[in-house]
Amino acid sequence: MRKWNIALVLAALLVLGTGGGVLAQTPAVTEVVGTITLIGGSTVTIDPDGVAAPIVLNVTASTEIEVPGEDEATLADLLAGDRVKAKYETASLNAIEIAVQAAKVQGEITALDAATKKVTVQPKVGDPVVLTVTGRTVLEVWGKEPAEFADLKVGQWAKAEYNATTKEAYEIEVKGRGEPSLAVRHGFFGTVKVKTANSITLDTKQGEVVLTLNADTQYWDPPKRDATLADVNVGDRVAVLAQDSLAKRVLVIPAKPAKPLRLQIAATVTGVEGNVITLTNGGTFAVELPAGLAGRVQVGDVLTIALLRTPGVEKYLASGMMKGEELRERLNSFGDKVKGNKPQNDEERGRQSQDLEELGTLLRQNMERHEDMMNKVMEKAPSQARGALQKAIENSRHGWEQALAALEKDRPTTPTPRGR
Repeated sequence: MRKWNIALVLAALLVLGTGGGVLAQTPAVTEVVGTITLIGGSTVTIDPDGVAAPIVLNVTASTEIEVPGEDEATLADLLAGDRVKAKYETASLNAIEIAVQAAKVQGEITALDAATKKVTVQPKVGDPVVLTVTGRTVLEVWGKEPAEFADLKVGQWAKAEYNATTKEAYEIEVKGRGEPSLAVRHGFFGTVKVKTANSITLDTKQGEVVLTLNADTQYWDPPKRDATLADVNVGDRVAVLAQDSLAKRVLVIPAKPAKPLRLQIAATVTGVEGNVITLTNGGTFAVELPAGLAGRVQVGDVLTIALLRTPGVEKYLASGMMKGEELRERLNSFGDKVKGNKPQNDEERGRQSQDLEELGTLLRQNMERHEDMMNKVMEKAPSQARGALQKAIENSRHGWEQALAALEKDRPTTPTPRGR
């Protein structure tokens, strides 16, 4: 006999789940940036930037951890004081990703203390940064493999990534004299803070930089190659090639386009106009249906629907949907397949009975959930829509009751355990 597993049934339906009960909606995800204040067991406490209260995240086997210099980082590689960006499931507080955000500096090594493992790096602009080399610091010295603290020398040019709070270095990379030195690049990346007729002030990771402009300074604002200073605005991200403090070339870095917003909701149709429908589920969504879906819905339908919205566009675009009756039909179809099997022994009969019981529970949960959702929509619906909604509520309950009756019909009896 083919063994039907209710878990596989649910997995098939989760492609477009209802967002409630066992057929759960895609978990909401929250992002936080802050400082780790405590690591205990399998949890990480993060003090967010701003005034928000500390948050305790659960680190699970599926949590991705990223630490500079570590190819396969684990919870053990995180330290109190680390600056991190984390994504987590809003409801469960299970961490999806925790990425350490390293501060960066590049410049000349001006002092070394072998006893304390301190390295002083003097950037081209700003104050020196004193870093501590620890057991997890990755050292890269040109011509040395593997590199050690003793390979660091005063006068070398280096770039480093480090913990901004503890000043512990994650990675220090030294440029050899046989390579293009960091000292001769004279490249600046930052945001334009102030602009005058003969200078620009940049806000960079290394601090504030003032660069002089003259008649020979070239500008490029893609795709405009013959740009001028007028095309550079306060707030622009720019890359500047300079000789000492004189800007030779200024490139305006195009802003990254915002990512499309994707979400999946269960909602009730409260309006239909052509191929645009109005969905209500706490909020209201105007959704444009593609040709393949237009005409399939009416006021009162309960839909589980996948939505896509491009930044700057008010309407959402539906990329897939499932109506309440389609969900009922799928559940019933699975029920018919389970009932159609011929158990060969008591164990298989018991498993078949359990699968049917769980399908019945799903049907009842979705019937109650859909009816509750539609009643809430009815309370706020305009008077012209209430007639259609009331009829839809009655039809929905009748459909779910029929589905439950069909599941119970000709249902195999549960085997009686031996010895009773």
